[in-house]
Amino acid sequence: MTGMPTETASPPISPGDCGLSVQRILCDGQACLYRLQGIVDPRGELVPLDFGALPFVPRRAFLVQDVPPGQVRGGHAHAHGQQLLVCIAGKVDVELRHRGQSGHVALHAGSEALLVKAGVWARQAYGVGAVLLVLASDAYDPDAYVHEHD
Repeated sequence: MTGMPTETASPPISPGDCGLSVQRILCDGQACLYRLQGIVDPRGELVPLDFGALPFVPRRAFLVQDVPPGQVRGGHAHAHGQQLLVCIAGKVDVELRHRGQSGHVALHAGSEALLVKAGVWARQAYGVGAVLLVLASDAYDPDAYVHEHD
């Protein structure tokens, strides 16, 4: 990425890192789509997310909601830290770019989680009623945003 601050090299993601079911590895191992394992019974579905199984300790969480359909958010990378994106309502389309590689993921409510490591540029487009939960390894730091992508 152009203008990208020096980052500590992060090893590529390997299957099983989160204790979740790996669906797809993207951007040369710097992003990974996981299938969330739900437990279904006559009362409904419980979708657990064990923080101890994540490759980072969540330091903060936030929701992105009430986004007009088709509106785009994100459009940046983080110089450090990791994020886990979980769509909890509707659908969120995520575009990823990292060092000449790109990928696209459609996150559907309650079925997938996307792990994004430092340096991966991401942009999200929101469907009707979409809500995105983000777990982050670092505190909020607007100076760590990198808006350029390669």
